[in-house]
Amino acid sequence: VGMSFPRYPAYKDSGGEWLGSVPEHWTVCATGHRLAYPPCYGVLVPDFDPNGVPMLKIMDLADGVPDIGALTTISEKLSNEYQRTLIHCGDVVLSVVGTIGSVLVVPEALEGINLSRALARLIPDGALSPNWLKWIFSSDNFTRFVDLVCVGTAQRVLNMDDLRAFRAPFPPLDEQVIINSFLDRETAKIDALVAEQEQLITLLKE
Repeated sequence: VGMSFPRYPAYKDSGGEWLGSVPEHWTVCATGHRLAYPPCYGVLVPDFDPNGVPMLKIMDLADGVPDIGALTTISEKLSNEYQRTLIHCGDVVLSVVGTIGSVLVVPEALEGINLSRALARLIPDGALSPNWLKWIFSSDNFTRFVDLVCVGTAQRVLNMDDLRAFRAPFPPLDEQVIINSFLDRETAKIDALVAEQEQLITLLKE
C-alpha cells in the first residue's frame, strides 16, 4: 500500500538467457564492477583467543543477525593480519564455502569484527545498495551460477574471481531502494505465514 514503481518506457535484452529483458536504463554487468574493492575471504586458521576479537562463522548466519557475545573470538594479533576482512556497517558478508549463498548486510552491532575463511567481505560502491546486493545473492539466478561454477568439487568453494564475474542487473540507486522495500515487505508477509503454519502444525501434533 502506498508503494509505486516507475513506469519503464522501454526494455532491452540483458545479454543473459536466465535474465531476459530489463528496463533500458538499467545496467547489467559483472558484480565486481559495482564493488568499491575486490571481495576477499577471512581468517584461514583461527587461534581461538577467549579475550580476543569476535569472528563471524558460516553457521552464525543461520538465524539472521547473530549475537556478538556468542561469537568465537580470535587473538587481536591474528585479526590484525586480516585487516582487509574486518567488517563495517553496510558491508555485505557472503558464505563462499560449503553452503554458498548465505548473506548478511552488516549492522552497526557487528562493526569491527572479523570473518572466517568460509565468508567473504564485499563493499558496495556508492551507487549500490547493500540490500540490493543481498537480494542478488538470494536469487535463483545466483544459485544456478554457483551450481555451474562449483560443479565436480568435493567441497564447494566459490572463488573470488568467479564471484566478481557473476553478472547481475543494477537499476539506479533510487529504484534499488524502492524494490528493496517491496521485497522486504513481501518476504516478511511470507515469513509470518510460514511461522503461523508451523505453529498450527505443532498444535495439531499436540
